[in-house]
Amino acid sequence: MIQDEVTKLLNGELDDAKVTELTSKLSEDAKKSLSETIGLRKERNLTQAQLKEESEKLEKTRKELKESEDGLSSTKAATSQFRTEQISKAKAKFFADKSIKPENQAEYESMFSKIDSGKIDPDLIYRDFTKAHAAINADSFEQSKATEDELKRQAEAATAAAAGRQQSAPPGKEPKKFSDEAEKLAKSAGISAEAAERQITQGNRRTRDF
Repeated sequence: MIQDEVTKLLNGELDDAKVTELTSKLSEDAKKSLSETIGLRKERNLTQAQLKEESEKLEKTRKELKESEDGLSSTKAATSQFRTEQISKAKAKFFADKSIKPENQAEYESMFSKIDSGKIDPDLIYRDFTKAHAAINADSFEQSKATEDELKRQAEAATAAAAGRQQSAPPGKEPKKFSDEAEKLAKSAGISAEAAERQITQGNRRTRDF
C-alpha cells in the first residue's frame, strides 16, 4: 500500500494532504531516500522538458531553413527564366541588325556561350553578341581597320594639299590654285599644274606609307 502511494508521489499524482500523510508513515531514512528520489525525478523531468524545447526549436529552424532554400530555388529559377528570355530578345535583334543567315546562327550562339558575361540587361547581352561577331570575323575587322587607316591618311594628305593651295594671297589677288612646288614641277616637266600637284600629293603619301 505504501509502495503504491510512493509511486504515485513520484509521479506527481498525490495532493499536498496525501503527501503529508504518507511522509508521516515513513522512517527518517525512508523520508531522506524519498526526498533524494523526488529531487532526482524533478531534475530528470526538467532535463526532459529542456530537451523537448530544444528539439522543438531545432525542428522549427529546419523548417525555416527549408522554406528559405525553397524560396531561393524559386528565385533562381525565375531569374534564370528571365535571363533566358532576355538572351532570346537580344539574339533576335542582333541577328536582324547584322543580317545573320540562319545557317550561321549556331556559330554565333556557340561563340556567345564562350564569352557570355552573365549579364541580365538585354543591351549588355547584345554587346556580348557583338563581341562574338568580332571574334568570328576577326580577319574582316582587321582589313576594315587597315582600309579605314588608309582613307584617313589620304584625307590628311588632301587636306594638307588644299591648305597649301589656299594660302592667303595679297590684297586684290586671287589665291593660288596650286602650290609653288607644283607650278615649278609643271614648268620643268612640261605638264599641267594640276597633274604636278597630283604627283606631289601621291608621292608624299607613298613616302608616309613607307
